[in-house]
Amino acid sequence: MGLYGFLAGTGLGLMYVPAQVAVGYYFEKRRYLATGIITCGSGAGAFLLAPFASSLLAVYDDGWEGPTRIFAGLCLQCAVCGMLMRPLPKRPEPKEHDLEGEQKDREPNCLVAVFRSACSPRLMTDRSFLLLCLCNLFATSALYIPYMYLPGLAESKGIPTTTASFLISIIGLCNTIARIVTGALADLPCVNALVVTTIALGLGGVSCFLMVLCESYWSFVLVSIMFGVSLAAWCAVTAPSLVDILGLDLLTYAFGTLT
Repeated sequence: MGLYGFLAGTGLGLMYVPAQVAVGYYFEKRRYLATGIITCGSGAGAFLLAPFASSLLAVYDDGWEGPTRIFAGLCLQCAVCGMLMRPLPKRPEPKEHDLEGEQKDREPNCLVAVFRSACSPRLMTDRSFLLLCLCNLFATSALYIPYMYLPGLAESKGIPTTTASFLISIIGLCNTIARIVTGALADLPCVNALVVTTIALGLGGVSCFLMVLCESYWSFVLVSIMFGVSLAAWCAVTAPSLVDILGLDLLTYAFGTLT
């Protein structure tokens, strides 16, 4: 399981960060909407794959091994999507000075160069960026807890297993729609992305607290909708907000450090 976690975590990290960052370079206008569209796939996956996983577990007698192989094959298709991505014909011109304000020198060790860029003083001294990193630390730690325990919590309240597992699909459906809507709203000049992030994380925390107080199925549905929408608003505006805070030239380093 340790090897599985290492390989899966490394692969998903290498896939997630470039896909998110690329949108910031491809779109100058409607950047928030574009980010909302490309991130809504995770919500659609939760909506579609949650019942699919339950069906696979019912079909395969060997437990989780068979369904895991099928999901691994689905993840492998992301490599095909990655090969279809192409660099822009014109990239932003490199600055004459590096992130510390000194003349760029090529590092003999690539890992050292990456570490210096990720820990640049321009990142580590920006208060908005540091606060965003702090809130993402706690938010990401709590992100998957409802996905893991919400069906079991609903079952403990007397809700049938099939109905309880559908709560994950409800979160995914609301998450998909809300990411596009939130992205469109964040593109409006009067909307501050950091305010959207703050409200989204606050509502997400409240919804998780309310889950333990739910008794009826409809109360679980309402809280699941609230959680899905708040999660969508947070994820859809994170990468574009880094551009607003630090500029496009630091997007790659900032998003990598943030995640």
